[in-house]
Amino acid sequence: MNRLTGLFVILVFSTGAFAAFDYPGYSPVGAALGNSYMASGQFASSFLLNPALSALPKFYTASLSYFQLFNMRELAYAGGTVTIPHGNWGIGAAAETFGGSRYRESRFALNMARRWSNNHFALGITASFYNVNAGNYPAASTVGISLGIQYGLLSNLRIAGSVENINQPKLNGRAEEIPQRIRLGFQYNPLPDIDTFVTVEKDAYFDPDLLLGLALHPAASLKIYSGFSLQSSLPSGGIALQIGRLNINYALQYHFDLGTTHFIGISISPGF
Repeated sequence: MNRLTGLFVILVFSTGAFAAFDYPGYSPVGAALGNSYMASGQFASSFLLNPALSALPKFYTASLSYFQLFNMRELAYAGGTVTIPHGNWGIGAAAETFGGSRYRESRFALNMARRWSNNHFALGITASFYNVNAGNYPAASTVGISLGIQYGLLSNLRIAGSVENINQPKLNGRAEEIPQRIRLGFQYNPLPDIDTFVTVEKDAYFDPDLLLGLALHPAASLKIYSGFSLQSSLPSGGIALQIGRLNINYALQYHFDLGTTHFIGISISPGF
């Protein structure tokens, strides 16, 4: 049994491993925070976790992200997002691919969201086209619809909820191939330079998971992140550095059975 085959066996049969289209992070910042940031609209890939969040940023953002899951070339992920604000509306688009020559997952997503009440409430929708190619097998594809909301309870406390793939799309006749999750998340800012995140998510076919995140802002151009996923047992950390309009991001996640994954990314935005 070669290393790649052995890894797929572990992924399929181990508790807390990843399913199809279920990634440890859509960006280095997301990975560093353990995907706990669904109540925050500060990050370029936020709308992939919560469709409402594309309406909140004040500036356009374009980002690129890359990682090799557990440092294996055949488990490589590459993705990009664009968000464009327009008045009270936000528009987002994303493209991502995962895998190698034997197996490849691809997703293309379009998003639209609107905010009301001076940014206190936002509602959004995302349509995703999923495609899987596995060697000599016929390609399979489907479309999923996700919904999300965010509400500012206080000036330093926000709550958010989302339903991922509410239409229960299927690949090869099986709904469990595509994530079908509900999420409830909070962001609390105890101090101006500290953000804390808590998210509970439940997939229709897996146990609930508790996601925790912490963001520190020690300098105007530097942010430090850490996170943890309870069910998957994934500690993580990362940094973001701003140079003009360019943001350089790095994160590391550690799986106690499968090892380390490094995430790198860049984004361009007038804000930070």
